[in-house]
Amino acid sequence: MPPGELATQTAAVDVAYAALLALFKAQRSARGDYLDCSLFDLVVQDLDPGFGMAGTATMGQPLYNLPPGRPDVSMMYPILPCADGHVRMFIASAKQWRALFSWMGEPENLSDPAFEQIFGRFMNWAEIGPVLEDFFSDKARGEIVLRGSELGIAVGPLNIPHEVLTSDHVRERNSFAHEEIAHGVHAAIPNGYLEFDDDRAGFRHRAPQLGEHTDDVLAEGSRSVGTASDAVADRPLAGIRVLDLGVIVVGAETGRSLSDQGADVIKVENRAFLDGARQTDAPEKVGYSFALGNRGKRSLGLNLRSDAGKALFRGLVAACDVLLTNFKPGTLESLGLGYDTLREINPGIILVESSALGSTGSWSKRMGYGPLVRATVGLTSLWRHPDAPEGFGDDQTVYPDHAAARVVPPVSWQH
Repeated sequence: MPPGELATQTAAVDVAYAALLALFKAQRSARGDYLDCSLFDLVVQDLDPGFGMAGTATMGQPLYNLPPGRPDVSMMYPILPCADGHVRMFIASAKQWRALFSWMGEPENLSDPAFEQIFGRFMNWAEIGPVLEDFFSDKARGEIVLRGSELGIAVGPLNIPHEVLTSDHVRERNSFAHEEIAHGVHAAIPNGYLEFDDDRAGFRHRAPQLGEHTDDVLAEGSRSVGTASDAVADRPLAGIRVLDLGVIVVGAETGRSLSDQGADVIKVENRAFLDGARQTDAPEKVGYSFALGNRGKRSLGLNLRSDAGKALFRGLVAACDVLLTNFKPGTLESLGLGYDTLREINPGIILVESSALGSTGSWSKRMGYGPLVRATVGLTSLWRHPDAPEGFGDDQTVYPDHAAARVVPPVSWQH
């Protein structure tokens, strides 16, 4: 079982999103709303949906095609022992596999071209796994992660919470604030994970004492209410246009959650750098998981590395309200499309950038997928069978992708 209260805390993000949507619509229409949230439904959707942008639990297949029980998907994000603990990795593309194959010294028994395909690797993990374990056996986590990052391979250390809390990255990110959290009580407290124009939306003030703000609240008076208008659309985000550069699960879910609420979302892709969620595509066929995870969006193929593509993109930016990305920090700047440039094109544009480990700090440039984030921040080390040293229990989900995607959208329309 997962540690803590993962189900309730995950569902709470969606409840907050629903409340903000209702508030946003009420501000535009002067009509209230009634919300009825099922924690069961929210957990099913946010931890790894069987009908949606599915992650490891469904292997990209419709839920009704799978046998009952829990499939063994440990080869997708394998946890591998090394000299001082464990690392976790994900080899998504043929390019990454070739880099890893070269790093290992090009062993003959792994030279089959079938291994360059993701499903070829999954089907032959019994051959690949032992070779990797032997290769990593005399290497420390830091050495593996550093070299993997240099080669463009997604690999992260499996840390314990103490290592995370005392890391340079947490200190550099100011992830915890040392403040008075209640009257006369000082402690370290999580400092939030959103930044608005470089201003962290984190800890603001201690918990109040009973009645501390009564006079202030009563002095505010009644809130002015506008006149209801029949012209307001049924869905709260109708009229907002979004450019979606997001990829894989968190990218798809972020844009789709806006589209579901009425926004016009345009997904921009480049055939030369395919979205990792298209691994199950085939000629004349879009993969099941990709299609459901990106439902409701419009689609555009565009090469942002060409002058013509950038010119078209600039025209779209001028006509849009929001731009979504979940690239590695610095990617837009490398394309000449950083926020300052975008703001020159459209002063009102809202750029929402989501990254695995933040845009600053020692770990910010590491490649991140949900399971690698879990390993890095210490969640995987807690989500294990206490009587089995190798008994890690979090293979069945790509958490926190779906939950993180619900955090991002309100930034887009509550600017």
